[in-house]
Amino acid sequence: NTAALLGLSRGDDTINNVGALNISVTSSTDGSIGIGGLVGGNSAGTLTITNSFTTGTVTSTHSSGDSIGGLLGIAKDTTTILNSYSNASVSGAGDGIGGLVGYSQSHLIIQDSYATGNITLTGSNSTADSMGGLIGKISVSVETASIKNSYATGRVSGKTNVGGLIGSAQDSGSGTLSVTNTYATGTVTGSEYAIGGLIGSSEAAAISKSYATGTIEGQYRLGGLIGSAVANTKIEESYATGNVSATAYESDAGGLVGKLT
Repeated sequence: NTAALLGLSRGDDTINNVGALNISVTSSTDGSIGIGGLVGGNSAGTLTITNSFTTGTVTSTHSSGDSIGGLLGIAKDTTTILNSYSNASVSGAGDGIGGLVGYSQSHLIIQDSYATGNITLTGSNSTADSMGGLIGKISVSVETASIKNSYATGRVSGKTNVGGLIGSAQDSGSGTLSVTNTYATGTVTGSEYAIGGLIGSSEAAAISKSYATGTIEGQYRLGGLIGSAVANTKIEESYATGNVSATAYESDAGGLVGKLT
C-alpha cells in the first residue's frame, strides 16, 4: 500500500481536516494493491475521512496492480468519506482506478464529496478493468454502499467498465448499493465495452436523481447514463444528455442505457 499520508489503515482511524497539496504518489512495484493520494488502503476496522483533500498526481508505473484512487486506494472494511475531494490526476494499468476511491469491497458511504482529476489507463494490460471519475469499482454482497450528493468532472479513459462517476457497481448478493443525487460531466472513452456517462456497468444498483452530460465513445454497450445494466438495476428520476458514439457494427448503444439484461 502506497500513499502520501497513510499507507495502510488497520484499526479504527479518523482523518479530519487534512489536505495534501501537489502530491506525487508513484508506485513502481509490479502487482501492488492499494495506491492512494491520502490513504493506500483500509484492511481492518473503520476508516473515516472528513473535510480532507488531495491535489497533484497518483500513478502506478508497473504493468499490473489494482486499486488506485486520488484519495483512497482500496477499502476492504467499513469506510466513510464525507465533505472531501480530490483534484489529483490518476493513472495506472490495473483494475479499479478512480478519482476519489480506486476499489471498495465492503461497507462504504461517500457523501458531499467530489473528484475533478482525469483518469487514464496506461500500458497494455489485457485485464485492465473498472475506471471511474469518482470510484473505479464497488463490489458488495451483504454490505451497504451509498454514494450521495457527490460528483465527478474529469475525463475518464479506459478499456472495459468505464464510467464518468463509477466504472463498475456490483451488488452480487443481498447487499444494498445506492447512487443518489450524483452527476458526472466528463468525456468517457473505452477501447472495448460497458462505457457509460455515469456508470460503466451496473449489477443491482439503485440510481436516482442523477445525471451525466459527457460524450461517450467506445465499441459496444455504450450508454449516456449506464453502459451495461443487469440483474435488477433500478433507474429513477435520472437522465443523460451526452452524445454516444459507437464503433462496433452491433453496438448496443443508447442515449440512457446501452444494454439492459
